[in-house]
Amino acid sequence: MITGLLQTPEYARQTLTHPLVNRGAEWRTALARRLERQQILYRPGKRFVFVLTEAALRWPLCPPEVMALQMDRIASLSELAGVDIRIVPAHPPVPSGPLNGFTIYDDRLVTVEVFTGELALRDPKDISYSREIFDFFHEHALSGENTRSFLDGLAQEFRFRAQTDIP
Repeated sequence: MITGLLQTPEYARQTLTHPLVNRGAEWRTALARRLERQQILYRPGKRFVFVLTEAALRWPLCPPEVMALQMDRIASLSELAGVDIRIVPAHPPVPSGPLNGFTIYDDRLVTVEVFTGELALRDPKDISYSREIFDFFHEHALSGENTRSFLDGLAQEFRFRAQTDIP
């Protein structure tokens, strides 16, 4: 899935209200917090590097028109000075695939998302290995204008699906 800092409100709502993760009315509070956290992307001096797979971007979590807006949002955020968004395309194939999503905060903390929550990894070996995995996919990813062009193409595909009632 697309990481929370990059999600539109509609996409975020879908991730939080899905029957597999819905925990009652708490989703409204979680949604407000997620959207509030996104403000950090605009803070001067902050630096974020995101590596997303094409599969995560194409996963039809929401209706096509919402997915198109989600692609537009990511492309827009990629223009921010402190935000570097990269995409690992499905073609040409990368010699390995990611097994799960994770976030590297610094040299002391990596979190791994699982269905039941997040795991905090603090062992230097785990952090070093996570950095190796990140660097591997970062090296195979599109960047800059290539990322924005890729996202624009995906947004157009989703808009076409919305107009032709293709899910």
